Parts: sequence; C-alpha cells; structure tokens
Amino acid sequence: MDKVDIILSPEFYWVREFEIPVKNKKEALVFLPNLFSDVLPLGDFSFFAMKKSKHHFLCFAYKNSEILDAIKNTNLQNIQVGNIHFAQLEFSNKKAFYSNTEQFIYTEDEILVKIPFSIEGNSEDINSILQEHVLSKYKIRLQFYSSIIDIKYINSIGIVTLILIFLNIFQYFIINKNVSFLEKKEQSIKKQYNLPSTSFETNAILKKMKKTFNTNNNLRQSIGYIFDYQKRYNKAVIKRIEFDGKVFQLDIDNVIPSHFKTYFSKNFKIIKQKTEGNLMKVELEYE
Repeated sequence: MDKVDIILSPEFYWVREFEIPVKNKKEALVFLPNLFSDVLPLGDFSFFAMKKSKHHFLCFAYKNSEILDAIKNTNLQNIQVGNIHFAQLEFSNKKAFYSNTEQFIYTEDEILVKIPFSIEGNSEDINSILQEHVLSKYKIRLQFYSSIIDIKYINSIGIVTLILIFLNIFQYFIINKNVSFLEKKEQSIKKQYNLPSTSFETNAILKKMKKTFNTNNNLRQSIGYIFDYQKRYNKAVIKRIEFDGKVFQLDIDNVIPSHFKTYFSKNFKIIKQKTEGNLMKVELEYE
C-alpha cells in the first residue's frame, strides 16, 4: 500500500524564530516549551527545530492529537500515512499560493500565514506547485498508538528513571543559567530597539495592527468585488470610481438595472442611483 505524505497548513502549528546559545537542534528543543509558553494554549505539545545559522533556529510547536483528528476526518488509515511536513518549510520560494478557498502568503518575516481568500497577482494554485514539488528533508513522525509497557521491563524502567532524575537535576541548573541569559538578552534587545517592556503592550500593538490589516483587507476585497462586476456582466464598463472612506462613487456604462441591483446589494447599501443615457451614476455605502 502506497504511503501518503502530508503537508500541514499553518493552522496546525505555531512557528517562531529564536536565538538560542546552543550548538544543535537537539539542544535547542530543551528550551522550546518555555520559549513558546506565552503563546500556546493549555495542552500537550510536541516541538521541532530547524537550525538556520549559528544560534538561530526556526521552531515549531504542534499538537499530535489535533493532527491525528484531521487525518482521521480524511478517512486515511494510519498505515497509509507517510511523512508529515510543515508548509512553512516547503514553499518558502513562493510568495503566495492558494488551495480551493484558502489563501496563503509569506509575511515580511518569512512566516507563512493563511489570510481571507482573494487570489493575489503572484499567487499560484497549490495543485500546480505540487506536480513538480520535491518534499524537503524536514519532517515529523506522529505517535499513532499509546505506549504499552510490559511488566518485565518495570524494574529496568525504574532504574532508568532514577538516572534521568539525577540528569534532569543537573540539566536544570544548566537550563536555568541559559534561561537567565536569554531573559537578559531579551531585555537588552527591547531597550536597544525601544520595544514595549511587557507582553501586554506588545499584544496591544499586534491587536491594533491586526485590526488595521483586516480593515485594509476588507476594503481591498470590496474593490475587487466592484471590478468583478465587469467580468460577470462583460458589457458593463466602470468609467470612474472614487472612495471617500465611507462611500464609493461609480460611473458605470451599459448597466442592466436588474443585474446591477442583484449584484451590488449583496455587499453594499445602494444609497443613490441615477441613469443618464447608457451611463449610471451610483453611490454605494461601504460597511
């Protein structure tokens, strides 16, 4: 039976870039639960790290159970599942792409996010990309079954557990020292770049930026909807469009009034409509 490789959409994982003073990703994984603690909800998370440069790592957090539930909904059997990849690492050479009614873009920080659907000029169909795409070496394995411990291994496990306890105590002091270093580094960076000193202030800024983004995105979609009218009714031609922040003013040639009202009343409030020959002058309230 052929295995099916899976590429995870951004909603199935959290991704952040950290500077961690360690040599490899195995050592970096130790710090990730603490470094992600301010953004993750309650739950049991797994972590993955990819080394980008000397002390810079691109890090991921994900819930094994959520991914398994999504796979189950596709009717795939566990035995059919191959490797699991992150979309973040698979399409970094693309600016934007879409799949059915979902749109994805890379931000200025090179983080892949899902946005409201509206095909960008440089956006590509994911199905076309996948025809020639070669999956990267970065992958994770899911735990499909709970571990079952045979009774004859209990004594051995007890000994190993004691050894791990002593190792963890030793490691705790090392981690505590490194965490302290990272906290001082964080405060130094905030001071250097005049960043907010608390996560509350940072979240407030992010919330404001998100609101601005949503407002601009809704406006862009509304403008796109207006110009799609020409595509839907190819005889109609938009001669003029102006926007004062609340109302769109349009001059449209060759309009069929019944078509016009049906189309625009779905997304706008028509507050003025005047016909001069073949030209219709219209005011649409943007909500």
